[in-house]
Amino acid sequence: HTQGYISTVLDAMHLDDYIENYDGDASIVMGGRIAHPKDIRNCIASLTGYSQDNPEPKDPEERKKWRQKLSEHVKKKCKINAESGHIEIAGPKGNVPLFKDEWRTAGTSQKVASYYGEGMQKCMKEQIDSRRQKQTSVGKK
Repeated sequence: HTQGYISTVLDAMHLDDYIENYDGDASIVMGGRIAHPKDIRNCIASLTGYSQDNPEPKDPEERKKWRQKLSEHVKKKCKINAESGHIEIAGPKGNVPLFKDEWRTAGTSQKVASYYGEGMQKCMKEQIDSRRQKQTSVGKK
């Protein structure tokens, strides 16, 4: 049941798509920042420790396998924190909140809203800001 719930949240967040596909074709706007699939993939890989000794390969076939294994890794390693409601994963620096589900009102009915947890938000902000500084010098001192 836990794996089913986690898979549902990961599907709602389109995690497999962002890990395995969409390079150059998709982006997400978050708080005035534009995240690309590579930002999401890099954060998932680094926060979970997946990429520490295993960087993403340059060879397209090897890269495809690496990305599929990253997707499997996340699904197998995620746990639910019953107190916070986050889906967490154990990483090199402890448990990291990746995603969260909350009930919200949608007109007269209730819906579940899934969003990135604090750990992912922080990592993606850092990834995006670093990329923007390199590309445009925005934020350089």
